[in-house]
Amino acid sequence: QLRGGMRPKDVTPVFWEAEEPLKQAQELLAAHAAEAERLKSVEACMRELPEGMCELPVGLPVRLLQAVKADLPMPPNRSFTQWVTTSLFGNTRAAKVGDVAFVLGGNPAAKTVTLGLWRTMENWLPTYAEDPADPALTGAILSHGETQTLRDRALDVPIGRVRPLLHSAMDPPAALAALQRLHVAAMAKVSSIHDFCATQKDGVLAMPVGTEVVAAPGARLKLRDHNYVMMYHPREKAYTLRSSTGHLNFMLPAAQVWPVSNAEAGVADLRQRHARELERLGEVQAAHAAVDRLPRDSLPRGTCVEVDRALLRNASLSNIGTIIVSPAEAGAARNGAYVVILDSAFQSGISSDSQVVATPDQVRPVFWKSQRPLEDLAELRRRVMPDTDPEATA
Repeated sequence: QLRGGMRPKDVTPVFWEAEEPLKQAQELLAAHAAEAERLKSVEACMRELPEGMCELPVGLPVRLLQAVKADLPMPPNRSFTQWVTTSLFGNTRAAKVGDVAFVLGGNPAAKTVTLGLWRTMENWLPTYAEDPADPALTGAILSHGETQTLRDRALDVPIGRVRPLLHSAMDPPAALAALQRLHVAAMAKVSSIHDFCATQKDGVLAMPVGTEVVAAPGARLKLRDHNYVMMYHPREKAYTLRSSTGHLNFMLPAAQVWPVSNAEAGVADLRQRHARELERLGEVQAAHAAVDRLPRDSLPRGTCVEVDRALLRNASLSNIGTIIVSPAEAGAARNGAYVVILDSAFQSGISSDSQVVATPDQVRPVFWKSQRPLEDLAELRRRVMPDTDPEATA
């Protein structure tokens, strides 16, 4: 049986089974002296840590300077009664001042971190990474698997309320240098992202799938764990996000999330995407202004349309969809109606409710998903009004 938390003064080494007791005792004394020197180095390095750090690496242990409560109670490994009690009467799991917690993520722009609370774990001895991505942090951070065991989490804790710990680092000066590099890089990253995002009233648009995001400063929402773009909704200027634990956040306005970029090149790419999207949305609006002059009784299969919201049978469905059966097709027997497959707020949401039958007055062609709205408008006009002078309907 393992027992943690034992103080060195409460244990005494014995050598009854040692083949060379004196040699082993000398090795033990040498290891003690080396560890004493390492701990002196740890304390010296911790005094040199920058104040107001922007970012801390995932898995780094910290000491709490203020008590915190877990914001995300997780049902696994708890009884149903415990879970219901926590959900209905508040979260009683907490960590007090002086306790150790572990960094699980953060928001450099807001200088906050998500913490895994060690104090709420019973009979748990942490395992530190022996081969981290940054070798300088060898022994200084938890292994990836260990971070997943910390189910009680405190969100949006100001970094100023925790003190980074380097006591487990194999090479404290190297770990200190790694934290300093991370801090400097985070400051540059935050400055670059802030300069860009703060000037975008509607948020950063057209971020690619997989982009990691955090809550924008001042946003009235908390994002659990790491969150990534799953879908972009141009009409709403919003995103569907998926967290690293699988939790979905539907239709969050783009203005409430900021991208996380690890390099200036990433920010430059987002700037270009955003600029192209603004230009494309301008063309979309121009196409929509002209499309109302087109007849709607012979739209071809594959046309993207908005349908009357009264046709929606599922709250998770959008009223934007694609025509899959058109009365313009030879042999179509739908009494002049269209069959439309509606989009969903998330990729796995397609169901039988997604298929609706709509009359021509219940559909309107739209170009939200078109990469060349004006060209696609011209092509649609040619197909539904083949004998009409294009200039007459422009």
